[in-house]
Amino acid sequence: MKVCVLGASGGIGRWVVQLAHQKGWDVTAVVRPSSDYIAPAGVQLIRGEVTEASFVQTLIDEHSTIISCIGIRRAGLSPWAKIKSPSNLVETVTKNILNATREKDLQFMWISAAGVGGTASNCSPLIRKMITLGNIGVAYQDLERSEQLLNQSHFKVTTVRPVTLIPGNPTGGAQPSSTYHLLSTVRRSDVALWMVRNIEQNEQPIFVS
Repeated sequence: MKVCVLGASGGIGRWVVQLAHQKGWDVTAVVRPSSDYIAPAGVQLIRGEVTEASFVQTLIDEHSTIISCIGIRRAGLSPWAKIKSPSNLVETVTKNILNATREKDLQFMWISAAGVGGTASNCSPLIRKMITLGNIGVAYQDLERSEQLLNQSHFKVTTVRPVTLIPGNPTGGAQPSSTYHLLSTVRRSDVALWMVRNIEQNEQPIFVS
């Protein structure tokens, strides 16, 4: 399989690249021009701005399977930590992908978040409160707008909504879940492993936990 991974330098993205490459896939890793990310040997590395429509067009022209691990970055874990990305980052990338595909038969898997896309009712009251706070709320609004756009797309979309992300090597324990509470966590590496295993199955989990 030939895949293009957007946001390859991020916490989930670098795991997706590594695990997909280990499966013998033809992997293209896409990162920002300023990123110091070093791709595994045998992985094609492309630097560019996915907020630029012309750059995204070149990626779509060369790939029929896209895995997006792009999300708004914050300076810290605090809900009020400064945003280091445009507040509409994911929405902009989504629009660029939609405009670039036109009638192309694209397979697209991307990372949203637990509590987005009408799943807030599956979250505990405390989690629902937390995702409205500060710049967490800004990120969720960006993801919500992106989901609405992708719901109208003509191509195959798999939306992955992880619960609270934590570090660690993959265990293979990630699975679909219907609830998100304060103690719900999943390793970034396990989300990546779930994505690589399910890219061809088009499962639609409420959450991955």
